[in-house]
Amino acid sequence: MRGRPLTDRQATFLSLYYKHDFDVKAVKREMELDSGALPDLIRTLKKEMVEMLELKLVEQAGSAIGAINEILISDKPVPNISTKLQAAQTVLDRIGIVKKEKLEVEHTGQVGLFVLPPKSDVVIEGDIEDATYSEA
Repeated sequence: MRGRPLTDRQATFLSLYYKHDFDVKAVKREMELDSGALPDLIRTLKKEMVEMLELKLVEQAGSAIGAINEILISDKPVPNISTKLQAAQTVLDRIGIVKKEKLEVEHTGQVGLFVLPPKSDVVIEGDIEDATYSEA
């Protein structure tokens, strides 16, 4: 990962975070962090942690497509088919590969086009004291 320089403690945390498959509790145990240090580390490393998770999802895209492909081509019943399909769709949705919906609009009525002359400025001359009001 690129970006800002990290302290040794931060770098160790991120390394263990990846090693333990993003399990914060396992990292806390291995680093022997107290309860106050963990939230501080997470707060300072939030951007890097999210980036790591996004990269993991991108890595899983191939498996997601493989699961969908397996469901499509299998002649035999696939165990847990709905769960696999939902998981695959979720991974692909989260990395930006989503189904495209197209909307087709058809209009057959006659449409008239009105061309109006340009607006001209209205100038009223006179004093306001000279004005009279009458109801029609």
